[in-house]
Amino acid sequence: MEKKVDRSKKHFIKSFEIKNFRGIDDSGKVEIPAETQWIFLTGENGFGKTSVLQALAAGLYGTSRINNQLTGEERLKTSLDIKISTVDGNEFMGKTDSKKFENVVAYGSSRLNKLKDANNQAIPVMGLFDSEIELIDIERKLIEWYSSDKKLFPEHQPRLDSVKKTLENLLELKKIHIEKLKNQKISLKYYQKNTGDRTHYLTKFNELATGYKSILLMMGDLMIRLFEIQTKEKEVEDLFGIAIIDEFDLHLHPKWQKRLVTELSKTFPYVQFVVSTHSPIPLLGVIGNAACFKTTKHTKQEGIMLEDLSHIDIRNLTPNTIFTSPFFDFEEFIPENDNDFRNQSVEDLYKDEVFYQILDKKLEKLSKEDEDLLDELLK
Repeated sequence: MEKKVDRSKKHFIKSFEIKNFRGIDDSGKVEIPAETQWIFLTGENGFGKTSVLQALAAGLYGTSRINNQLTGEERLKTSLDIKISTVDGNEFMGKTDSKKFENVVAYGSSRLNKLKDANNQAIPVMGLFDSEIELIDIERKLIEWYSSDKKLFPEHQPRLDSVKKTLENLLELKKIHIEKLKNQKISLKYYQKNTGDRTHYLTKFNELATGYKSILLMMGDLMIRLFEIQTKEKEVEDLFGIAIIDEFDLHLHPKWQKRLVTELSKTFPYVQFVVSTHSPIPLLGVIGNAACFKTTKHTKQEGIMLEDLSHIDIRNLTPNTIFTSPFFDFEEFIPENDNDFRNQSVEDLYKDEVFYQILDKKLEKLSKEDEDLLDELLK
């Protein structure tokens, strides 16, 4: 039986306006369509994508709570007007520091540092402002849940099962294996898949590839923080909030860039993701609605501006088309060492290109054989 969707949990950004914040003089009022689960930011390096994400994080969580990350001028002049609405019509107004939205997490481009001291846990948006921030140790939390007294903490077992299942799916693992050893220590290892012969092998965290570590730590941090706030929830799919991620595509193979967007959409139906990317591939993984913006810098006087690209339906575009669209502004997408357009493949799939290359060679061979036969007849 399909689980009924609790639409009141969808606290998604409805609109925002940013003034006098890190190169943004006035973004104007930016409207987001209802039930938009993904908001993408593109733009060249240094064009303000991180500034926009930081402004949203500060406006949602409260500027007073990140006071030490703001300049004196920003404390005096910054105005952040953010409206969040639930699908059933309830609204949260986050005008600068008037009200705080607790269910928000944010991650900068550095997300490989694991928290060493559990007592030094940073606030959930600090990763966007401090590159040295450490993320919550998901392995330590899983072991804690595994070892706890289930009668005293009945929520631990369902959370353990749900988080393990989520991570196994996101990382395409056969299993996350936790067991108590003979010396009473708890062991946690990962069964990874060999794609060739479909066998599996055990590995530890420090042996995982960087992309795996990044997903494991960031998604682990996200789930733990939302569980800490939403104390009644026991299943990952019931968590709700807003996740802000800078450079979403970092460390990820293109297959994973697309797949992760799709899987996160299904795994966290009540979480809205606001991400920046330098790659067109994540845009292809969207299920449902997405809003897309490009940060620009036309003049110093105007500052950082946001161009709404949501009118471009990315579902109808291939990666090459996205590269040459306003999302990324390539004039053409061909190698520098070959500017002859006649040599460029126009096939959508590489296997089609290979097929036509083989076909051309066979036709060329047949043509040569016909010429040789004609010469023989004319002798």
